[in-house]
Amino acid sequence: MKKLRWTWDNFEEVLLCIIITVITLVSGLQVVCRYLFNNSLTWSEEVSRYLFVWTGFLTLSLSIKCRSIISIDAFVLWMPRRVRAGLNMVVYLFCSVVFAMLSVNAWHMVTSSAGQTSPALGLPLAIVYAGPLLGLTLSIFRSLGRIVAETKIVIGKEAP
Repeated sequence: MKKLRWTWDNFEEVLLCIIITVITLVSGLQVVCRYLFNNSLTWSEEVSRYLFVWTGFLTLSLSIKCRSIISIDAFVLWMPRRVRAGLNMVVYLFCSVVFAMLSVNAWHMVTSSAGQTSPALGLPLAIVYAGPLLGLTLSIFRSLGRIVAETKIVIGKEAP
């Protein structure tokens, strides 16, 4: 149970570290091949581009988990803690609904791309389009988790 909790708490960070490392290595390999061997790799740009898309959607989920979504909170910070928590609940609920609607579209992209492959790698495009679906799905769960945390503040079950 402890390992499962650690995995859930650090999923985005670990996956993003792996993806960014792969992007760095592939891009570095492309530079070495191009300038030292005078021969470009045909697949490196495609891998980097697809992984970069994955990082964008995983970062969305990570920002919700870390409570660092973009907001204008100058007015809200003057309010009492429970009122702020109530407003945060509304914001995270709205985010959950938007992410759910976007997830439906991402699901349609994944299912409609079945059988299609990428030009350079021959990678199934369903894998490429699974990044937005994964990121949006995680964002829904992270938003719901924030709603639960903010609810505890509103009802007074969490210490200040």
